[in-house]
Amino acid sequence: ALRWGALDEIGTSATWLEAQIEEKVGPLNPSAGLAIGLRGLTEFRKQALADETFKFSTADETYDYFMDAIGADFVSKALHWGWECGFRPPADKWELLRSGDPNVARPGVSSSARNQVWELVIAALASTFATDVCFEEPDVCCSFEGKRVAIAAKVVYSEAKVPERILEGFSQADGKADASLVFLDVVKLYPQVDTFRLSHARRHRDGGQLLDMMVGSVNRWCERWDLAALGTKIGRRATQPVGVAFFVPMLLHVHDHPVPFFYTHMPLRWPGEGVDYAFTTAFLRACNQVLGYRSAERTVDE
Repeated sequence: ALRWGALDEIGTSATWLEAQIEEKVGPLNPSAGLAIGLRGLTEFRKQALADETFKFSTADETYDYFMDAIGADFVSKALHWGWECGFRPPADKWELLRSGDPNVARPGVSSSARNQVWELVIAALASTFATDVCFEEPDVCCSFEGKRVAIAAKVVYSEAKVPERILEGFSQADGKADASLVFLDVVKLYPQVDTFRLSHARRHRDGGQLLDMMVGSVNRWCERWDLAALGTKIGRRATQPVGVAFFVPMLLHVHDHPVPFFYTHMPLRWPGEGVDYAFTTAFLRACNQVLGYRSAERTVDE
C-alpha cells in the first residue's frame, strides 16, 4: 500500500536491531550505512510523532534522507518479524550488518556483504510463514506445506545481467529442493530517483491512482527483457520452478508527503494453484507487509 502505516509504527524495531547486533557481534560502527540509517530513522520518528515539518532543498536530498531511514526500517522490521517467528541467524550474518552498506532498499555499490544481507532479509521473511528456514544452496531453503523450497536471492547491478542471474539462480537451486524461486533485488536498476522527482513534480493527490500507475510502470519496465522466452527456457531446464520475483522499492510523493511503496513484482510465475502458488502468494504478502510490522513487545518509548 502507499503508506508506511500509523505514525507510531515508524522505527519500532530500530532499538531492537541495534541491541541484537551489539549483543551478537559488538556495537555498530557509527559511520556504517546501517548506523546512519538508524539515526535518520530515529530522528524521523521523533519529528513525525511531533508533527514537525521536514524541509529539504531538492527532491534528491529528500530521497536520500527518507530512503536511508526507510531502508533501515525495512531491514530492522524484516529481521525482527522473523526473529519473533523463531528465526535465529548465525553470528556471521549479524556481522554483515555492523559495517558497510546493508541498505538493500536503495541503490548501493555491489559488495559481498550487501548481497548477503539480501539473503538474510529473504530468510527472515520466509520465517514468517514457512518452517525449517536455513542458509543452504542456492541461498535460502525452507519448508512449506510438505514441500522443500529453494530460494536464490540475487542483487542485480546491471540490466544486461538480469537474464543471466535468473538462469544462474535456477541452476544453483536445481535438485536442491522440491521447488525453486529466484528473488531479485533490482533497486539499482529501476529509476528510483527519477521516479521520485516525477511524482514530486506532479504532486499526486490520488494514492490509488498513483499506485496503479506505478504497477503499470514496473510491468512495462520488465518488458525490456524477453521474460516469456526466458521462462520457456527455464521450464525446460529447471526442476519445478515456482517463479521469479523482483523487489522494486520506491519513494513517491503523495498528498504533499514522501511515501514508501515497496512493490514486489512477479513477472514470471509457473502455472498451478497448489502449494507452489500458495508459497509465492505468502512470500509476496510478507514482503508487502514489512513496513507495517509491529512487534508484540514494546521496543521504543512512545
